Amino acid sequence: MTTEIPDNNLQDEHLSLGLQHLRPRTMVFIDGSNLFKTCNDRNVRYDPVGLSHHIASGYQLQRVYFYSSIPPLNNDADRQRHSGQITFYNRLNREPLFRVKLLTLKVHPETGRREEKGVDLAVGTDMLDLAHRDAYDVGILVAGDRDYADVVRRIKGLGKQVIQAWFQRYGGSEVLRATVDDLIKFEDVMTESTSMGENARYQPTHDEQVPTDRLSVDEYL
Repeated sequence: MTTEIPDNNLQDEHLSLGLQHLRPRTMVFIDGSNLFKTCNDRNVRYDPVGLSHHIASGYQLQRVYFYSSIPPLNNDADRQRHSGQITFYNRLNREPLFRVKLLTLKVHPETGRREEKGVDLAVGTDMLDLAHRDAYDVGILVAGDRDYADVVRRIKGLGKQVIQAWFQRYGGSEVLRATVDDLIKFEDVMTESTSMGENARYQPTHDEQVPTDRLSVDEYL
């Protein structure tokens, strides 16, 4: 009589796959302009990719949506002036599971200053739409503005969980913080996913030059 010895490694693999399917599905929604400004002000490296994977650990990461704005690119001079920023967005959009959505900066008719309008609306609209479509169980919001509080309440009303990922000490709205289900403190993950004290700007690497005559992101709003 032959006794077959069980393959423990195979059993562990099957168990791991089973547990993975039990993990809540999550999507990460990043207000890129808000995050960049806060990191820049605090001299913290700007690393959306590293942060996304750390804050989504323990979940089934479905997608990372990244929202930002860019000045109007009306001519070659504009494209050349913002070539580093364009390269950054194109590179980010090629990251696995990432989808970049950009809005055009608006020019104030009286002051002539460029203003960012609509990023928070775009983030909230997608979060709510995807929650209605049952695309995720847990939405992780990387933002600190009070403007998101209302949409967070509506998403929670659909039975979804919303977690804020932000700095505990810097600039986050207390109203938003009281509305979300939980807070992931960037201070707890920054030392693992990014370098403290280093300020990352929009700079293309020498081995990754991307054409700057157009944006290759999925949506240019």
